[in-house]
Amino acid sequence: MNPTTPFISVIVPVYNRKQYMEQLLSSFEILTYPRDCFEVIVVDNFSSDGTWEMLEKAHGNAAYTLRVFRNPSKIRTASSSRNFGVRQSRGQILAFTDSDCVVTPNWLQSGVRSFRPGVGMVQGRTIPHNGEAVPVFHHTVSVKVTNSYGETCNIFYIRDYVMQVGGFDEQLGRIGSAAVWGEDTDLVYRIKALGKTFVPAQDALVYHHIVPTRFRSWLLEPVRAWLWPKVVKRHPGIRRDLLFGRYFFTRMTALFDLLLAGLLLGILWHWEFLFLGVPFLIAKYREGGAHLHSMMRLARVAGGSLRAFVMFCTLLGSSVRFRSVVL
Repeated sequence: MNPTTPFISVIVPVYNRKQYMEQLLSSFEILTYPRDCFEVIVVDNFSSDGTWEMLEKAHGNAAYTLRVFRNPSKIRTASSSRNFGVRQSRGQILAFTDSDCVVTPNWLQSGVRSFRPGVGMVQGRTIPHNGEAVPVFHHTVSVKVTNSYGETCNIFYIRDYVMQVGGFDEQLGRIGSAAVWGEDTDLVYRIKALGKTFVPAQDALVYHHIVPTRFRSWLLEPVRAWLWPKVVKRHPGIRRDLLFGRYFFTRMTALFDLLLAGLLLGILWHWEFLFLGVPFLIAKYREGGAHLHSMMRLARVAGGSLRAFVMFCTLLGSSVRFRSVVL
């Protein structure tokens, strides 16, 4: 691998995100990495909103190497699109981001700079677009570079290692036709099993759009955690590295479990146990950024409590199903 300017393949899956995809393509225009040292591969999952037509037009006008494909797989998920992109790639390094993101000018340089002998993966930092406050019933992603799950909105891999382990587990990334969480973390830990390390790149920054969602979709999003206990069972080191207290998906799920325990004990034993729910309510009230007004914060507490219950039911059911406790 050229130690100074290795060739990079940027891989992006997309489905029905024409407006966001246009912004992402524009952000590639201002990358400071040498244009003859990277390519962008976009794999469309047969969008119906004009995304594909826009990509075909952009392919002929881009100032950088842009290659566009339609996913030929019968399993049209983000994982299969990424795997197809990997097979088409020519880069020594693979850089992944998502169609609802915008990259910053030094993104590629900062990611590449973190590679050294023995490093297989580099996780960049992701924050909500322009650092904006996140209203309730919206979706975004925030990734800290330490203790990350290998989120594919901003991550770099040595291509040879990805090929060696067979890429993303496409079965792990879906239930039926529904996308679920876990295949990105699974890939990280399979490459770790090769003896390769996973390092952060604080300056490899990507902005993630704050996308409005329907209430039902927002409420049921935690169902996508269904396979997470299976991933943890496959890679026990996740308990030590990522889980809160080894058995809780996050600190917030632990606090919600404490709230449920307080409700149960308060009903069956003494009302003072209800105070066990206060830490969750306070933490949920403070979420979403400093600029949210009080009514929006209260809406976040109410909606967030319902969503936390969906997460609890999902993780409890899947913990029983896969005999691997994650709550």
